[in-house]
Amino acid sequence: MNARKIYTIYLKELTICFLLLFSQLVCAQLAEFKMYYEKDTSIKIEKVFTKSVEIFPFKGEVVNSLGITANVYLESDTSLARIILVGKDGTESLIYEGNDVYENSDKITLTDFSEETSILRGLSPLSIKLQLIGSRVELKSISICKVHCYKPYLC
Repeated sequence: MNARKIYTIYLKELTICFLLLFSQLVCAQLAEFKMYYEKDTSIKIEKVFTKSVEIFPFKGEVVNSLGITANVYLESDTSLARIILVGKDGTESLIYEGNDVYENSDKITLTDFSEETSILRGLSPLSIKLQLIGSRVELKSISICKVHCYKPYLC
C-alpha cells in the first residue's frame, strides 16, 4: 500500500470517529428532564444558595410530579451541584445533578426540571437538600403537580 492510500483510509476512519463523537454530544444535549404531569402549583423561592443546605418549603402537599426552575452556576473545574427531594418517609429522589464533566457551560438554566421527580405517585415531600461544592444555585421556584394522574395508564 502506498502512503496516499493509507492516508485516505486514516482520514475516513478519523471522519467516522468524529461523526460518532459529534452525534453523541448532540444527543446528550437533547435529553430533557421535564415534569411528566402539568404543574398546578408553584412555590416561589427566589433565593441564591452558595453552601449546602436543606430547605423546607412544603406545607403537607401530596405530590405526583415535581420540578425546579433555577440557574446553576458552576464556578470551577471541580464544581458540583446536586438538588435532592426528601420525602417524609425518608426516600431521596434526585431533582438535578450537574458538574463540569456533565455540563458544557458555567451557567445552566433549568425550567420545571426534574430527573427522578418527574413521576412520584403521591409522595409526601419533607424538604429539598442542596449539595453544593464550588457552585451556586439561584432557585426561583418549585413546580408541583398535586392532581392525581392526568395519564391514568401510569397509575
